[in-house]
Amino acid sequence: MTRIVYLNGEYLPADEAKVSIFDRGYIFGDGIYEVAPVFEGAVVDKAYLLERLDRSLTQIQLDWPCSQEEYLNVMAELVRRNSLYEGVVYSQVTRGVAERDFPFPTNTAPGFMAFSSEMNLLGNPAAIEGIKVVTTPDLRWKRRDIKSINLLGQCLAKQDAVSKGAKEGWMVEDGYVTEGVSSSAYIVIGGKIITRPLSNSILPGIRRRTLLELAEQTGIEI
Repeated sequence: MTRIVYLNGEYLPADEAKVSIFDRGYIFGDGIYEVAPVFEGAVVDKAYLLERLDRSLTQIQLDWPCSQEEYLNVMAELVRRNSLYEGVVYSQVTRGVAERDFPFPTNTAPGFMAFSSEMNLLGNPAAIEGIKVVTTPDLRWKRRDIKSINLLGQCLAKQDAVSKGAKEGWMVEDGYVTEGVSSSAYIVIGGKIITRPLSNSILPGIRRRTLLELAEQTGIEI
């Protein structure tokens, strides 16, 4: 089946989607992204998704590319067109196409693209068998709470972990774990969950938020 993606108002076969080389996301990493899980053909945690996306856009002074309702409709339409039962929808918003210059351009429309990917989430063997994790230096910028598309620090950290034979890396700054390269980090000791408090040092993970809410409801100490 031909994979269908969304790009700036159009649904296209993936091999027909083209982005300008002058897009600021391509030149500067000037944009944000979200990853929405899909279970049984439906996007989940939509309220939290919209809340975090809105926060990231506000923090980098970037307008929504469409209404929030239209954004969710794009997610749902990609799920439908690609017959996705379980997986994720990745979406990305950039500051758009402009001549290369550091200050924000004026009167430039945001770029908006999204695509879906099939993944085994609920039945992932790693959830049962576990994975090897190693520590790696946290080399990222100071606004890790923004879900920026500029992920070079994470790429370096993940490659460091993989080169050490691990599946994931726990990033360490000043002797303390911040978070996983592509996950939140928890330590459970004596029935107590230990995790980094929210700040500019970590991403406010949606699954992290849900897990901690459930832990609080069941009386687990955090």
